[in-house]
Amino acid sequence: MIMLRNGLEKTETFNIVSKNEGVPLVAFSLKDSSSHTEFEISDMFAVPAYTMPPNAQHITVLLVVIREDFSRTLAERFVIDIEKVMRELDELPSRVIHKISLGTTRKHRYSDGHSDGK
Repeated sequence: MIMLRNGLEKTETFNIVSKNEGVPLVAFSLKDSSSHTEFEISDMFAVPAYTMPPNAQHITVLLVVIREDFSRTLAERFVIDIEKVMRELDELPSRVIHKISLGTTRKHRYSDGHSDGK
């Protein structure tokens, strides 16, 4: 778990959100999500992305549950692979920008049911 946390921190791309105690997992988020989101990473890489519960819904994390047999080699490979995914995403236009340019953005629906007309 520590190897994975350290490896992700060294990329300078992610913030580690999880604590170093309790459940064996590493939750992390993008330091800068202006170009891509955690959900885009999740779409390209077999790591689930989640939004946090109410009062923290603006935070999205990627979550890796660490099994007992998760080795140093696997942690190193994981970091190499996620860096590759980030490079691939950087070569693509942001999905938000792409959707706007195609005019396919969804209408935002407010909780009272009316639309913003976009």
